[in-house]
Amino acid sequence: MSAQPLQNENITSDYPTLPDDMQRYHLQELLRDIGPMIGLSDARRHILEVMIGMTAPKDWIDPTRDAICYAAQTLVAEKAHRTTKAIRSAETAFVAAGLIVKTVADNGHRGIYAKGAVIHGLSFAPLIERVKELLAIKHAQDAARLQRAALRRQCSAARRVLRLALMELLKTAPIDPIT
Repeated sequence: MSAQPLQNENITSDYPTLPDDMQRYHLQELLRDIGPMIGLSDARRHILEVMIGMTAPKDWIDPTRDAICYAAQTLVAEKAHRTTKAIRSAETAFVAAGLIVKTVADNGHRGIYAKGAVIHGLSFAPLIERVKELLAIKHAQDAARLQRAALRRQCSAARRVLRLALMELLKTAPIDPIT
């Protein structure tokens, strides 16, 4: 995979940023809410949240910075209380799902090299670019939940009306002619 230049005074580039007043922790909350809807198990979502938490908060809102996790898999595994095998598997799944771009050295190392000219790590740029899509999923989930609640209230009201109608019917015809 190709290396990405580090932002400095001579290099200008625009990286995706979180929309509006959204911060990194808002994205983590969003992932907790919709993780299963985008195919993230609780374990993988937790790993992703740990990786996100190992980035600088301002990298998510500054268009001159890329949100990158430089942490070694062993450190991520330790913080996530998972095995390094689980971390490797999760990283592969995140790349396949289009949530991260993984750029590492030939020996698997991550970090900034060559005085900032080479960056190796896990870039969250694809995830940031998908935030509006994720927010739309969240809004659809919220709308569906509100619709289910409205339908439950309608069913409850219909049962109440039916119960009152049956009580009135018993008052007008207390003896059942069939029995």
